[in-house]
Amino acid sequence: KDKAARRLEWWQRLNEVKPELTLPEPQKGPSGAAYEPALASEAATRSTAAAHEAVVSIARTRLGKGQDWLVRDSDYGEAPAHANVKAKVNAALVRAIIDVSSGDLEAELAADPRKILLLLDTPQYGTLRELVEAFPGLRCCQQAVMPQADLRHYFEMVRGSEFYPGVRAQRMDHWLCANAPIGLKCLAAFLDYECRLVGAVSAPLCSAGGI
Repeated sequence: KDKAARRLEWWQRLNEVKPELTLPEPQKGPSGAAYEPALASEAATRSTAAAHEAVVSIARTRLGKGQDWLVRDSDYGEAPAHANVKAKVNAALVRAIIDVSSGDLEAELAADPRKILLLLDTPQYGTLRELVEAFPGLRCCQQAVMPQADLRHYFEMVRGSEFYPGVRAQRMDHWLCANAPIGLKCLAAFLDYECRLVGAVSAPLCSAGGI
């Protein structure tokens, strides 16, 4: 076989080990209406149902066209990093985690191995770096879970020695479906896709469809 055929065969074998994707129904509140923290009106229910159906349609199209790839390359063009905005977002994330953990996140994680932080980060570990400033124990903590769908980024993240988080070579949606039965408890999630929720055309990536 020539090199191209061998590579295609390898790629096909690799994509045979994908987790099975499931499309969950919208969450329901105590009243049976679609759950939105500050809204439970009939209009909110219709809005949530419409948004859910739109995202499900994207996911079904992806599956139907054989586009449910195991990994994806990051491609966000030449857009600026918006460092000032990113710094504010990271600071807000730290404050939110302090609130939900009563300021003792490390003790809460140590008390229950099923409790996790779910983060999307880059090989520069910009978000994790800010969290480690507030919670030094996260520097070496497998409960700071980071799905990484870009294999180049994945290997960049695991080759260094500055941090040792739970980086996983998986897409976010694959990680969610593969680990749904385990009973993990997510204390905080930060899904920084570096693009709008509807996606980045050049990637190609649909953030909403991924979660």
